[in-house]
Amino acid sequence: MGWLRSLERVLEERLEGSPGVQMHALEASRAAVRTLLDSRRRCGSMTLVPNLVLVPFPDLAEVPEGFAEEVLRLVSTEMQQRGFRTLGPFEVRSVGPEAGLEDVEVRWTDSRGIPALGMVEGVEGPAGGGLWGISCEGVVIGRGPESDIRLVDPGLSRLHLKLHVTEDGKVVLEDLQSHNGTRLGRRQVTEATPVKSGTRVGIGESVLRVWVLPGLAARLREAE
Repeated sequence: MGWLRSLERVLEERLEGSPGVQMHALEASRAAVRTLLDSRRRCGSMTLVPNLVLVPFPDLAEVPEGFAEEVLRLVSTEMQQRGFRTLGPFEVRSVGPEAGLEDVEVRWTDSRGIPALGMVEGVEGPAGGGLWGISCEGVVIGRGPESDIRLVDPGLSRLHLKLHVTEDGKVVLEDLQSHNGTRLGRRQVTEATPVKSGTRVGIGESVLRVWVLPGLAARLREAE
């Protein structure tokens, strides 16, 4: 990949004279790209990739100046050119051995930096085009400012729908006694209802699709 070689050249210039650190940084950059691509997930018509990359360094004092910025810039550009999407902005973090990481790892986080177990995709209506994370604690969707996911949709109640992800990889829908209800096809949701990843959900004038993200078991363990 030509762009990966460009990344290597930039890092080589920054790391000249530090062979041990240079080799680790170059290998880490390659590993970051491979891990991102291996972790991509097809969700309907889009391809989603994790947006947080954790790169281990034996000694954080030896992290090359500008390493994270260069990896971030080139990886972000490549992912955008491929048409991949993320829940939140890309971030590269250098972590020490105390983090318990031996290899490059990736995470899914939302625009607020909160780890996500699942995702809400806006498919139609006022929510169309949006992407939001479902955190370990779950999220509430509505039009009120107290909602975790606030939508400008006149058909929504202030607190309309709660979502959370279960250990067996389902998304549970819980209508919060909304005025116009929550729809699964033509059926109204009247009690907590688990649905599989990729299910379409109607609320107000919007249609959403809910997804479970890869690595669920590991993220649940970290949340304990």
